[in-house]
Amino acid sequence: MEILAVVENASDTTWSSVNLEAELFDESKNFVDECSGYLRGSIAPGEVKNVKIKCGGCKDSPLVAYSSYTIEIADASSF
Repeated sequence: MEILAVVENASDTTWSSVNLEAELFDESKNFVDECSGYLRGSIAPGEVKNVKIKCGGCKDSPLVAYSSYTIEIADASSF
């Protein structure tokens, strides 16, 4: 599965090495899994960038069933 998202820098600081986390929830809003993604390059104040977060299992451990997700910035560096 791939989650397409838009990241906007609403701060006054240029950010780089932006790590994103998508948390997956079941129908009862229970946390069931987490995926991570990375925004390449930097993002300047006011800039908007598209990002793709890849989530997936494998043959022995398939992706869990989920009904919703949230995305947050887990970590970033400033210049």
